[in-house]
Amino acid sequence: MAKPLYAHGDLHKRIVKATKSINADPENEELYLHRGKLYYQHEEFNKGIADLQTAIEKGYEGEQVHLFLSKCYFAIEDYSKAEEEIKQYFVISPDHVVAHNLYGKILYGQKRFSLSATEFEYVINHATEQLPENYINAATSWIGLNTEEGLDKGISILQKGISEQGHLISLQQHLIKVLLDVKRYDQAILIQESIIESQNRKETAFYTLYEIAIAKGDQCLALDALNNAESAWQKLPKRIKSNSAMIQLHSDIETNLHQLTFTENK
Repeated sequence: MAKPLYAHGDLHKRIVKATKSINADPENEELYLHRGKLYYQHEEFNKGIADLQTAIEKGYEGEQVHLFLSKCYFAIEDYSKAEEEIKQYFVISPDHVVAHNLYGKILYGQKRFSLSATEFEYVINHATEQLPENYINAATSWIGLNTEEGLDKGISILQKGISEQGHLISLQQHLIKVLLDVKRYDQAILIQESIIESQNRKETAFYTLYEIAIAKGDQCLALDALNNAESAWQKLPKRIKSNSAMIQLHSDIETNLHQLTFTENK
């Protein structure tokens, strides 16, 4: 699972300023906590760990130090220490959704998929603002079990997300990928047709339907989807047609139309 990246911006200047403050007041544990957070955002994780541990040694007792230590250890893939720190955080703040999301990622990194999925489901059930990645993370963890039950649970969570979040394309596309991986082509086709229906511009969505049909071995549906993709492409404004991605798409449409038509006529 992807780790967050931060824009560095003026972080270096802020770190320099924090260092000057520490030099002026080296026993102030809050200053080490502050610089440790900055190091984490600057992706200097080992320096962040050193500062955060120093904050603890100098008497800092707040939960934030454990959350950021866990984030730093997770970033360097030391999942055991990341888990130790997040559990310390839970002693003080057991219900924090962001922390449960992090713990889910830690458990996933340890390949403890069932527990990871449970944490991500906690996030789904308690987050005030729901994100598509919450459903995708939970589904990915269940599917990681590599069992029929895990697969079914993963698919069910993605379907729940689509139902609750209003047919978000990112969730539908992820579900299609999962279904294609297990060769459930008919279900994937139904979802892709739903995507086509919801789109104003349909050329790419029709081409994706062609690809699913080819994977299934349904040449009739594939040819129909390609013809629809070509028709949708032709309706585009000239300025969009001249876009490099659209030029490539049209080339792919024409190439595959030629091959399918040739095959049909043999």
